[in-house]
Amino acid sequence: MRGWFARLVWSIQCRLNRELFGGQAPDLGSLYRHRGTRIDVSGSVRPTLLVGVTTFGRPEECARLIQSLAESLKHAGLFDDSFLVIVRDTSTHDYSVVFDTLNTQFAARFAFYESNEWRGKPGRYLTYQILFNAARALCTTYALFFEDDVAIPIDFVQRSIALFEAIEDPRKAALYLARFPDDNPAGQWVRFKRRAHARLAVDETAWLDLHAFIANRSFFDTLHWKLFRPHRWRWVGNAKRSSGVSEQMTLRLFGRNSIYQVRSSLAFHGRAPSLLNVEARRERTLDNFPHVDAES
Repeated sequence: MRGWFARLVWSIQCRLNRELFGGQAPDLGSLYRHRGTRIDVSGSVRPTLLVGVTTFGRPEECARLIQSLAESLKHAGLFDDSFLVIVRDTSTHDYSVVFDTLNTQFAARFAFYESNEWRGKPGRYLTYQILFNAARALCTTYALFFEDDVAIPIDFVQRSIALFEAIEDPRKAALYLARFPDDNPAGQWVRFKRRAHARLAVDETAWLDLHAFIANRSFFDTLHWKLFRPHRWRWVGNAKRSSGVSEQMTLRLFGRNSIYQVRSSLAFHGRAPSLLNVEARRERTLDNFPHVDAES
């Protein structure tokens, strides 16, 4: 009964795009420790691109992604016009390899936040709220979001931005940059049969997931620059239920903005075991690596 009630409230507030029982906004400054460059909130520094990475318990994978991002940003000519934000859900893992890579590759162009205690799925929305706040403070044109266990080719940034910009749709808000063989053609969290773009290698799908996606300011404006906190009963009766972050993005944008998905994946995922959705990954592996060679 409690789980049903939590799902009902969640669905209503997402479709209304208004938080009904959110309470006072959390003080993120007291919940997360900061390292790296302080984000300039004066508006004097306005990079075109915010790159946000969320990480938990995967220092090696995270370091590899950071290295790949540095190479891809340089390849696209956007390294000096970008800013990297890493948000870590704390664990006992040694992240020294991540800081070595950050200091070598990004120097004064990154900020790193770490939670003061493990937040897990109930607190996953907080990691993205930090990224939302960073995008707002920096007034970026675009934001690229990644989970720490994805791999990207060197031309990823260039291709992602070019493809997103080529979509001539005034309602576009995001482009989901991963594709899996078993993606539901009828939609995820919403009923929407994918529509093939007439000219570009993308489909309008009306949903996204967190592996890798690019968003513009319309995305943030529609979401009011704020993510909803999931009800504590969300996981009653179903531990496989996700954190709700991509679900609420999808539901709140549905009917208000357009979301697209690449027809051929630009980001690759599935080699690292899941640490948050272990039960769900037993049913769906979310592995699209067989489509690329081992060097990608």
